[in-house]
Amino acid sequence: MKRIVLAVVLGLMSTCGFAQTMTVNNTAPNNSPYWLAENVLVDPNFIIVPFGYNGLPVTQPNSTQVGYFKVNNNTGANPFPIDSGIVMCANAIQDVLPGQTGANPNTGPFTDPELSGVLTAIGSSGYNINDRAQIIFSFVATSDSIVFNYVFGSHEYPTYTCSSFNDVFGFFLKGIGINGNTSTSPTTVNLATIPGTNTPVAINTINQGFPGSAGTASSCLTANPNYVANSVYYNSSSGSIVSLGGYTQKFTAAAQVVCGNYYEIRLAISNVSDHALSSAVFLEAQSFKSPSINISAALNSGNSFVDSTIVEGCAPSYVVFEKDGNVGIGMGINFAMTGTAVNGIDVAQIPDSIWIPPGVKSDTLVIEAFDDGIAETNESLIITMQPVATTCYLYPPKQMTYYIRDKAPVQTLANVGSSRDTIFCPGDTTKIYGFVSDGEGVLNSWWGDDPTALPVRVVQPSQTTTYYFYGTDECASDTAVDSVTIYLANYDPLTYNVDTVMVCRGDTASFTLDINNGLPPYAITWFDGSSNTWFKDVPSDTTYYPFSALDGCGALIEDSMMAYVAPDPLASFSFLNDVSVPLRVQFTNRSANAATWLWDFGNGSTSSDLNPVWDFPKPGTYPVSLHIVSAEGCVDDVTLSVTVETDFYLYVPNAFTPDGDGLNECFEINGVGFESFEIKIFDRWGGMVFTSNTIEECWDGTINGQPAPQGVYTYAIFLRLPFDKIHQRQGMVTVYK
Repeated sequence: MKRIVLAVVLGLMSTCGFAQTMTVNNTAPNNSPYWLAENVLVDPNFIIVPFGYNGLPVTQPNSTQVGYFKVNNNTGANPFPIDSGIVMCANAIQDVLPGQTGANPNTGPFTDPELSGVLTAIGSSGYNINDRAQIIFSFVATSDSIVFNYVFGSHEYPTYTCSSFNDVFGFFLKGIGINGNTSTSPTTVNLATIPGTNTPVAINTINQGFPGSAGTASSCLTANPNYVANSVYYNSSSGSIVSLGGYTQKFTAAAQVVCGNYYEIRLAISNVSDHALSSAVFLEAQSFKSPSINISAALNSGNSFVDSTIVEGCAPSYVVFEKDGNVGIGMGINFAMTGTAVNGIDVAQIPDSIWIPPGVKSDTLVIEAFDDGIAETNESLIITMQPVATTCYLYPPKQMTYYIRDKAPVQTLANVGSSRDTIFCPGDTTKIYGFVSDGEGVLNSWWGDDPTALPVRVVQPSQTTTYYFYGTDECASDTAVDSVTIYLANYDPLTYNVDTVMVCRGDTASFTLDINNGLPPYAITWFDGSSNTWFKDVPSDTTYYPFSALDGCGALIEDSMMAYVAPDPLASFSFLNDVSVPLRVQFTNRSANAATWLWDFGNGSTSSDLNPVWDFPKPGTYPVSLHIVSAEGCVDDVTLSVTVETDFYLYVPNAFTPDGDGLNECFEINGVGFESFEIKIFDRWGGMVFTSNTIEECWDGTINGQPAPQGVYTYAIFLRLPFDKIHQRQGMVTVYK
C-alpha cells in the first residue's frame, strides 16, 4: 500500500508542474561526503580531518545520497528555513526536488548501534535500518561549544505520521567532556533533539500533531508524549520548493565541549523498515563554525530618530563586542583607531582596549561625537579589532567603519505674520508667531520672556519690546534663537540696563544703573534708601538688590540687580591601587562644580584627564594634588599622599620599529625585583625566532641574521621571583617597518 501511494503522489507532482525553486548538485566533488563537510558545512576558519575518534582515516566513498542544495529566490510568505548547504537523503538527493524521483540505493539492512539507539528512544526498536547515508569527520574544539543548523523533512509526512515507517537520523558527537560529562572515557551524544529536550527529532516526534491515515496516535505518544504541542516546529509542504510532504523549522544542533579536546561527529540518515518514501536532512552552509567575536552597534542610542551615521552632539552610540563561544575564557581586545575623525577631539576618548572577564559574554565601547559647530563633510571612524589570542583559538582581526555627520542645525523664525509690529500706546495688543524647524528628532521651542506661552501668542508691550524665540531639538546640543520687535511709536519708554554680576565668594560686586529715554530727571531709590546710579556690596550668597526709578512722566520702573555668587568648587578625589599592576593607580575625580582640572602626581608629571590611570615610575609615597577651576573661574585644590609598592616590576612594549632610523630599534624589556629572566619569541607558525636568559639583551627584529617580516609575534616570559615564586607572562608584539 505504501508504494502505491508513492506512485500516485509522484504522478500528481508531475502533472501539476511545480516550479523548482530548489536545485541540488551531486557532480564531483559535491558527491564526496567529506569534501562537502569541509567546504560547505564548516566555515573557512574551522579545520576538520577525515579521521575517526581513534585517529584512523575513515573511508567515505562518493555517494548519490549527499550533495549541495540551494534555494533560489527564497522569499515570500513561506520561505524554506535554510537557503543553501548540504542535503543528505535516504534516496538519491534528486528525491527532494518537486517533480523528480531520486534512485533508491536499496542497501541494507545496516548494523548501526547509534541509529538503533535512536529508534529505541522513540519506541521503534527492531526495525531494519536501510539505505544509510552518512558523513564523518573529526576536529579539535576551538570553543567551549559547537553548533550547526539543520532542517529535517520526509516523504513519510503526512500520510505515514505515527506509523512504523519512522525513518531515522542522528548527529552523533563522540568525545570527552560533552555537555559537562566528567567521565574520562569518551561518550557519544545525539545532537538532533527537539529544543529543550533529549527527545530525538523524527517523524513520530515532530509532525502535524495528529496521525496520518496510515498511523495511530499511540505510536506518536510512545515516541514523544508532547508531539501535539511540538507540532509548532512542523511545516507542511506545498510541494513548490521541495517534494517532501513536510519539514521542520530550522533547528540548531548544539553541545558544550571542552576547548582543545578532540571530537568525532557522524551525521547519518536512513530509511526504516522499507526502502520507500525517503527522508532527508538539510545542513545549513557554514553553520558549523569557529568561535567569533560578534560586533553590533546601536547608533545614537536613546534618540527617537534612526540614522546610519553617528550624529554629532546627540545620544552616545554603543559598539558591543560579544563572545559567541569560549564564554568561560577571559579576553583582552585591543583596537586601533583610524579614519578622519580624531579620537579625543572629534569624539570623547575611546579606549584602545577592553577586557571581557571569564563568564561574561560582552563589553561595550561608547562613542560620543562632539558637536563642534563646524560645517564639514562626514568623518570616518575606523575601529580595527586586533587579533585576539586565547588558549585554544586565535580570533582574526575585524574592522568596523562608522561615519560621523554634522547635526542638522535647528532653525527658528519669529515674526508678526499678518499682525502689526507697531503700537501707538503702551499696553496695546498685537500677535507674534514663532516657528522651529530642521534639527534632529523631536523639536522644542519657547519664548524667552514666557517659556509657557504658545508659539502664537498675543502680547501687550508697554514699550518697544523685542521678543526672543528659542528652539532646540532632542539632542539639545545647540539652541537657535530668532526675535521679533514690537515698536512703540512716538514714545521712547524709560529704559535701563540691569547688571547681573557673577563673583566668587568674598569678591566685591559692583553695579551701575544706566537709565535712558523717558523724561529726565530720574528719581532713583535703592532698597537701602541710597540714590546713586551705582551700588557696591560683598555678597555672602546670591543676592538681589531692588531699586526703583521714576521719570518726569511718572513712568515707574522697579527691578533689581543680581549678584550671583558662583557655586564653590570643592576639590576631592579618591584612588585605588591596581592589584595586578602594582605601580598603577586609578584616580577618581570626586570634585564638585569643576569645569577644568589638573593633576600633579608629585613627581613633576601632570594630567588633565578626568579620571586618570597613572603608572608611577617607582615605589614610594607621592603628594598627589588636584587643582580645579569652576566654570565661573573659581578655584580649589586638594593634596593627598598616595603610596605605591611592588614586589617586582616588568615593562613590556607592544611594538617596535627596526627600520634603521635609530628610534625604537629593539624590543627592549625593563624590570626589577626578580632573580632570573627568560624570554622566547615565536612567529605566527609557532617557530621560535629569539630566546634569551638576560633582560639586558633585546631582540633586534632579525631572524637568523635576516630582518623579520612585519607583523605580530608572540612572546612568553618566565620570571623567578623571591621565595621560589614563578611569574609567567604571555603577549604579542608587533614589528613595524
